[in-house]
Amino acid sequence: MGCIKSLELHNFQSHKNSSITFHDKLTVILGQTDQGKSAIIRALKWVLYNEPRGTDFITAGCNTCKVSLKMSDGTVITRERDRNKNRYILIRGGEKQVFEGFGHNVPLEITRAHGIPKIFIDRDSNAAVNLAEQLEPPFLISESGSKRAKALGRLVGVHIIDAAQRITIKDLNDTEQRRKLLNKEIESIKKELENFTDLDEKEKRVSRLKSLLIELKQKMMKVSKLREINQKLIPTLAGIEESENLIKKTGFFIKAEQNIAEANLLISKYLRLLNISKRMKHIEQTTKVESSHLKKTSSISQIDDIFLKVAQVNSKHKKLTYIKDNLEHIKK
Repeated sequence: MGCIKSLELHNFQSHKNSSITFHDKLTVILGQTDQGKSAIIRALKWVLYNEPRGTDFITAGCNTCKVSLKMSDGTVITRERDRNKNRYILIRGGEKQVFEGFGHNVPLEITRAHGIPKIFIDRDSNAAVNLAEQLEPPFLISESGSKRAKALGRLVGVHIIDAAQRITIKDLNDTEQRRKLLNKEIESIKKELENFTDLDEKEKRVSRLKSLLIELKQKMMKVSKLREINQKLIPTLAGIEESENLIKKTGFFIKAEQNIAEANLLISKYLRLLNISKRMKHIEQTTKVESSHLKKTSSISQIDDIFLKVAQVNSKHKKLTYIKDNLEHIKK
């Protein structure tokens, strides 16, 4: 707990400019009624606990109010208030800090600096043990028995044990509830696990299905490749079909060329045979002339030779006749 060394009041209720230095052990303030003794206690509360609130404590006719505390370690805490300004100023170790916008609370740094906090009797109840105004009863006398017990417990630290006990009981209850819930979940999981007794068989089936799936993917890839090849072959097949049609069309010309060659060969044969026929006619005429001459020269001694020649010519004539017949047959 901190020790207040001095107090300065400016425009706080009846104190225009007041300065008080406290003794190390005991300081007694004496005065007639309504001379500002209680205002000193209110000024201390205003600095330490931000009480009272509002601006009613500002001296009438003044616009600003200031109260400063100097602690035994040299720390200075100043509280200022006017219609537009509401702040704490903390000077400690040569450093100055300004606190604003704290509302109805006291900045934690200020409470730590003076070391005179209120005592929390309960969650919603606290008391200033170090200060009491005029006509206030002694500490805790006016409080109920339960609050006095709580306050004393807090003073000696029993509230920590009570809180620990409450937390422990709550944790035990929560743990028991969680245990019951976990047991129910375990039983439920066991029942669900009964539906999975054939996991080994299902695992084998899954493995087989995976193998089939891999095989199916491979076959699908092959089908895809075959489709691509088929798409590429379509123009080739169309070209082949077109070529076949063209070959069919050009086959007639090839056959015609063969027929022309055969016709030329036949014409050549015909011309040769025609020439032979002409020669045969000439031979026949010659033979007749020779026969006529033979008749005329029958008395000649060389008749045998002539006869032999005639025989030869006759043989040739037969051959030519045979050739002529063949030619007429070929013409037909």
